Amino acid sequence: MKNKIKVLQVGAENFGRGGRSVIAYNLAMSMDPQKIENDFLSLNSYEDSKFVRQINRNGNVLFVNRKGEKFKYSYLVNEVKKRKYDIAHIHADNAYEALKMALLMRAAKINKIIIHAHNDNVQYSRMKNQIIKVCKIILPIIATEKLACTQAAGTFMFGKKTQFTILKDGIDVRAYTFNKAIRTKIRKEFNWNRDIIIGTVARLAPQKNLFFLLKVFKNINIKNKKLVIVGSGNELQALRNISKNLNISEKVFFLGNRDNVNELLQGFDIFILPSIYEGFGMAAIEAQASGLPTIVSDKVPIDTQMVSRLYYRKNLSAGIDEWARLVEKISTTIDEQRQDTSDVLIDKGYDISESAKQLEKIYMKEKLGE
Repeated sequence: MKNKIKVLQVGAENFGRGGRSVIAYNLAMSMDPQKIENDFLSLNSYEDSKFVRQINRNGNVLFVNRKGEKFKYSYLVNEVKKRKYDIAHIHADNAYEALKMALLMRAAKINKIIIHAHNDNVQYSRMKNQIIKVCKIILPIIATEKLACTQAAGTFMFGKKTQFTILKDGIDVRAYTFNKAIRTKIRKEFNWNRDIIIGTVARLAPQKNLFFLLKVFKNINIKNKKLVIVGSGNELQALRNISKNLNISEKVFFLGNRDNVNELLQGFDIFILPSIYEGFGMAAIEAQASGLPTIVSDKVPIDTQMVSRLYYRKNLSAGIDEWARLVEKISTTIDEQRQDTSDVLIDKGYDISESAKQLEKIYMKEKLGE
């Protein structure tokens, strides 16, 4: 394609570390680079990672937070304006966050603004909820296209009366498909061979309810159990302290951010996502794609149910003991359940290639609509 469509991905700079950033990255990497040039805006200081290098092969990461200097929105606007983007694709959790970035993109002379809702049922202060309510009225006027990962996320972002398009949070299904050789390699590498590995992949943040998970793990009556937590965040030290207080620190492992989450999931036996709220819960999709028994809280959208025999939904109000008993029950059937589930996810439209094709068409429609 002679004239590529230049897109700036906004609100997705937490490269490869979960949530909407992973979704935006996977979508961008699955598009035709001859048609679409995807750049990413980062409000963070410069970093070098596998994800940044991959983006830079067909686009650029625009770091606008200059080290040692106070962050200025005027600098952001000027840097974006220089690059003459066709579309700004803004990923956000609420209307205030989305509107703020949309106005900045308009100031940078980008006329096509796509707002992509990634969360619902988020708990905010009373004052912030009022601000969001006002922004929700203005946002549809600014946005030229409105997307959401689920119906609930779209309603939370745009309101009940505004139409929007559902774009499913797809994954690279084949990368997560159960592979016995990879499972053997991972379990040998971490010395998990004789253990029951209970794992999660999450930001170490209040939303993910990891203190609850530690208490559940404490009460699980399995002798050779281990808990593996993949991810980073502000709660790391507090979680370490709780592990020590519960006398389980020798069985709890914090692996930080990892580039090979798909392989680590092969080594797990049970996956748990006890979130207080979730926009979607991509990690639960990835776990089921890996053939893992997956326990989620009642606050995780039911849309995450891909494989019924692997999916267990539990009310948080059921309490720690009930959750622990469920894990114990599942642990007795682990060997029976681990199978290739890729066809199920593909049939349900959760392969990233399908989502990327849909988004390419949206970009083209926006470009042609000038």
